[in-house]
Amino acid sequence: MSKKRKLKKNVTVAITAAVVIIAAVILIAILKNKPQTSVASSSSSVQSSSEAQQSSSSTPVSSTPASSGTGSSSSSAVNIVHDFGILMLVNKNNALPSNYTPNLITIPKSYYYTTDKDNHFDSRAATYLENMIDAGRKAGLSDLCILSGYRTYAYQQNNFDQHVKSYEASGETNAQAKIDAAKLVAPPGTSEHETGLAADVISSAWYKRNGTLTADFDNTDAGKWLRANCVNYGFILRYPEDKVDVTKYDYESWHFRFVGVDDAKKITDSGLCLEEYVAKN
Repeated sequence: MSKKRKLKKNVTVAITAAVVIIAAVILIAILKNKPQTSVASSSSSVQSSSEAQQSSSSTPVSSTPASSGTGSSSSSAVNIVHDFGILMLVNKNNALPSNYTPNLITIPKSYYYTTDKDNHFDSRAATYLENMIDAGRKAGLSDLCILSGYRTYAYQQNNFDQHVKSYEASGETNAQAKIDAAKLVAPPGTSEHETGLAADVISSAWYKRNGTLTADFDNTDAGKWLRANCVNYGFILRYPEDKVDVTKYDYESWHFRFVGVDDAKKITDSGLCLEEYVAKN
């Protein structure tokens, strides 16, 4: 074979080898990079899913709104209530925002203990409350009446602040005064009265004699009738004696909360308080 042909053959072999090597390198790179891309995509997807789940499951948390002044009972945060349905849960751990205002209508002041009370009530519950009072009066409880119904956030704020000032005047620090005040008065945003769905219902004669609200109202004819009949008008006794550890409120034999007739009967029959019923359903 001539040197010329031999050189040409060697060049061809070298080129072929180079092409094969380059092709192999490219193929290896493709195979190597493809899993990395897939893993990166999968990782990104998992992270995105995790973030979305965290975002959707996180409840907005806040202490008493900044505008509430001394309204915060402690440094612990409370959930802000965003579900304003008839079964909305408002308590010491679930606060209404300061700008919440229910859809209100007026109730004649003849249903109230005194005419200076705010006589608005949630439009979904007002007629039921009137009917319950009417039925009680027809049953012989002529002095059955509402001591307190709807309260504004501002009213609750002022009420709470006055109790704080009273404790401070006795020598307590502001922090301790708030804690002690919260034992007697719900801090603003945490009172069911602000929903327009709760009412303190009493016998005016009993209240005049007693001078204040006490648990023994349940021994009066009015207290017994209300407890036996409130469910027929969509109300429940909100803070039962045997649920203090759940509601975190002392027994209030005069405080009734509208939840609708069907749920009122279910809650009462089940023996649950509202916190337990909402959690279960």
